[in-house]
Amino acid sequence: MGDDYVRRTAITRLETTGEQRDALTTTIDEWLRGCQLATDLAWPDLSNNADLQLLADDAMREQTDLGRQHDILAIR
Repeated sequence: MGDDYVRRTAITRLETTGEQRDALTTTIDEWLRGCQLATDLAWPDLSNNADLQLLADDAMREQTDLGRQHDILAIR
């Protein structure tokens, strides 16, 4: 019927220096801003990722400091 396997969950903690923690926090905050920007551009008319990507691409680059991969993920 299916594969016999055991699933285990490993709980880990990310250990960072103060500088790394600040950089991670900054990236998360910027990504959240990008998500909000994409939402504002899409609402209420767009629901298609491809259409939103075309609409939001320039705005993301102009209004956030996100790298390409992060801005794509924020739009999706």
